[in-house]
Amino acid sequence: MNNIIWSNSASTMAQIGRSGNAGIKVRYSIVQGGYSGEGNKKEDPMLVADSLTNASPAIGAGILEYDFGDGVVLQCPSYDIQGRVRPCPTDSRPDIGAWESTLNLPTGIEQQTVAGTPERFTLGQNHPNPFNPATTIKFSLPKKQFITLDIYNLLGETIETLVSENLVEGSHTYTWNATNQPSGVYFYQLRGAQFSQTRKMLLVR
Repeated sequence: MNNIIWSNSASTMAQIGRSGNAGIKVRYSIVQGGYSGEGNKKEDPMLVADSLTNASPAIGAGILEYDFGDGVVLQCPSYDIQGRVRPCPTDSRPDIGAWESTLNLPTGIEQQTVAGTPERFTLGQNHPNPFNPATTIKFSLPKKQFITLDIYNLLGETIETLVSENLVEGSHTYTWNATNQPSGVYFYQLRGAQFSQTRKMLLVR
């Protein structure tokens, strides 16, 4: 249940084998070449760097619990191999495999406080820094305006846009979840009508 069997081979026995008259039941798994059973898939799971790509068919395709009959009920672990809570989000179905994707988590979580309007634009240093896998970015606006907050890699490529909208004056906090990004230096840039500032942050796995 919830297994991925792909691009490897057993050296001494069958990939899926049985002993004597024992039966085999494979459910809600991805098996290369296909395998009969409820919820099973045969598409490429799209694994990369010990995680699932955002287009992986394994995302949300697992099951929390399965009754195999004869008193055998298997339950999905509450955490994945990296210690992340599963399923993610908690009201969804788990992913197939050992890694739980964070694709469906909101990457920008806004918290606005307009009391005590700031006198000027400020972009704070992210915290924590270094971080793994998530960090928060805080900034303040003295007046309502259109704001963009972008994440860049060392090549200057835009990795993600956390904000691209009109925001009211006040303090704002956003969270960037970098679960699917490699270790390294990243930059975040806040831009307004008459303001632009960039800061550096470090993702360490």
